[in-house]
Amino acid sequence: MHDRHLNLFYSYNQDSELVENNLTRAWLVSLRLLSGKARDFLLRSLLTEPVRRVRGGHEPESPSFLDAHVALQGHIDKAMLRRLPQRYIITIAGDECEEFEDSNSGQDLRSIAPQEPYPGSIPDGWIYDENQGYCYLTECKVGTNPLNERQTRSHAREWLAIQDLRDLRDRILPLTWTDVAGAIEQVIKEADSGKLPLNEQERQVMTDLREYLGFFGYRVFRGFDFTLLMKPPDFARLLRRVRQVRIRLDFSGLTQPPEFRLNRT
Repeated sequence: MHDRHLNLFYSYNQDSELVENNLTRAWLVSLRLLSGKARDFLLRSLLTEPVRRVRGGHEPESPSFLDAHVALQGHIDKAMLRRLPQRYIITIAGDECEEFEDSNSGQDLRSIAPQEPYPGSIPDGWIYDENQGYCYLTECKVGTNPLNERQTRSHAREWLAIQDLRDLRDRILPLTWTDVAGAIEQVIKEADSGKLPLNEQERQVMTDLREYLGFFGYRVFRGFDFTLLMKPPDFARLLRRVRQVRIRLDFSGLTQPPEFRLNRT
């Protein structure tokens, strides 16, 4: 039986309150451990389509992730973030994310958000490159825990200095953990085909992250495996054999019937 504790990201102390943070950490640490080419391929395959959707089908020039950095929670320079021209919010959840309501489009976030900021408005992580001029604020949820629109607005306002709701809508890139698992599959396939250099350690990181996602129930559907099913019986042959069987009844083993007589009284 495979020991889960041999997985790079699985620990003995599995505090239920930290599971969500553990998965986010595993994701960002994996990006940090990958080579520039592998990280660039993974993030491009994951983010190109969401960016295209928020741009109305326009195919934007994707930034390079060769030298991308990662950070967790509040361990980042907020002033630096606000200077970057490309500021996005990546939301990763267990299910598809619902979009913000259109009724408030174009309004200032300060006019519709609560007077007090969301309690503990600290994003889960960051993917950024100051030289390239981009940052991706990352907010993650697991299981049935839904994304909180109020929390996302607070992140945008407090960390990225995004005030306009319409502007915010054009900067949210919704993903699922299954999307992440699919991107990992693409990396491994490219490596298997020889198109993407991936050393032994990087392959182990990708394999362990894919397995770790599976512990949370996030896997790529590969269809059904019927190879272990038994072959169906040959009913035609079975019927022919039944027809050839001659039924012979043997009553020699029966006991004699009892002797009795009814008398009139």
